[in-house]
Amino acid sequence: MREKWGKTPFGIFNAVLHLLFGWPVYLLFGKTGGPRYGKTNHFWPYGAGGKVDLFPKSWKRQVLLSDVGIAGMLGVLALWAKATSWKTVGLMYGLPYLVTNFWLVLYTWL
Repeated sequence: MREKWGKTPFGIFNAVLHLLFGWPVYLLFGKTGGPRYGKTNHFWPYGAGGKVDLFPKSWKRQVLLSDVGIAGMLGVLALWAKATSWKTVGLMYGLPYLVTNFWLVLYTWL
């Protein structure tokens, strides 16, 4: 795509892609975590095939409890969308969430 689009448009596209979606992709797939931990997923605390576990043994229960909280929040968002619309949830929750992702990735780069 870089050769097809050119250096500057591809660079802008790549930056936007990283800034908006970099954090969730990192949490779900550990794309930038490095080979030390293997293929990581911050929502599954058990072995990922790396040399070192991502989470210490004492954290595994907390990670699973956090997953329960996330599932509950997704349920709340689904109920909200049912009561209003997915568009409303996307604009009122999704966009601020993406801005937060943007901010986390941006200050990590800096």
